Amino acid sequence: TDQKILAGLFPGTPFPHIPGHEFAGEIVALGEGVDEVQPGDRVGVEVHVGCGQCPRCLEGLYQLCLNYGRADKGHAHIGFTAPGGLAEYTAVSGKAVHKLPEPLSWDPDRKYDRGKVMNYEMLEAGAEFGRYLDVDSDGIPYRTLPGTHPTRGAFFTRGTTKDEYARYTEEGRPYVANMQRLLRKFETAKRYAPRPVKREAREPTRFGAIYFGSTTLAMEEALETLETRGIHLDTLRIRSFPFHDEVFDFVASHERLFVVEQNRDSQMRSLLTIEGEVDPARLVPILHYDGTPITARFIVKAVADMLAVVTLAPLKKALP
Repeated sequence: TDQKILAGLFPGTPFPHIPGHEFAGEIVALGEGVDEVQPGDRVGVEVHVGCGQCPRCLEGLYQLCLNYGRADKGHAHIGFTAPGGLAEYTAVSGKAVHKLPEPLSWDPDRKYDRGKVMNYEMLEAGAEFGRYLDVDSDGIPYRTLPGTHPTRGAFFTRGTTKDEYARYTEEGRPYVANMQRLLRKFETAKRYAPRPVKREAREPTRFGAIYFGSTTLAMEEALETLETRGIHLDTLRIRSFPFHDEVFDFVASHERLFVVEQNRDSQMRSLLTIEGEVDPARLVPILHYDGTPITARFIVKAVADMLAVVTLAPLKKALP
């Protein structure tokens, strides 16, 4: 990116120019009115600073500020339209800095559980090893890591054309055994994967919403707005796959569910339909995929519009 900027190929960059974006530093002085940080604080510097007044900024999409490049309006694209971090000192907006945590410390004596990995002693003793060999019925075979032993272990083979010992085969029995092992592996994974987070609406409701990942903050804000409009939704935030039983219990307890996703293809809705044999008609997709982060405003409008259709459909059918 910096090469493109210095080549004059980025519109809005004034010259002479100091490049450098997405950097970190230490606060040495504060401007008037800045009190969120103090001299000596270690901070990360965000690249975008919006004007805070245009419609895009008010939506939270300050990276799409309509006053782009106008320093007089408070906009700054640090390292692009404003001086960046490739200097001994640089001045940035207080809105762009985020305080960093204290440095992490490393404890060389701490022992980490790496799971089912064969150690040197096991390999040296000639312990039985198979790339896909399930020795304790949890579906998860032991692994070897490069460097554990100078002459044994640490090889990679992939594919369903392998038997328990990673030997090529076209026989049906090893294929079936491997597929069944994967089912056991998924069941084992459920015990360790994060469980979903359920939130009950303030009032009883037939409707729910399922969401996950980076939709969380927008969804939480949207729920508050929907409640002020008298729209109440139970919600479930999915945090892992394979799905826990609570996911399908939640689906079964609601007449309709909104599945909020940031992709075009309803990927989460498809997984729910396939894994839980859920009637797709009960899962209403809310899809956002225009390249910008999903907003609470988008979710509120989509849910309200969908509920209006659900509510009015029987009335329309009754009309002559």
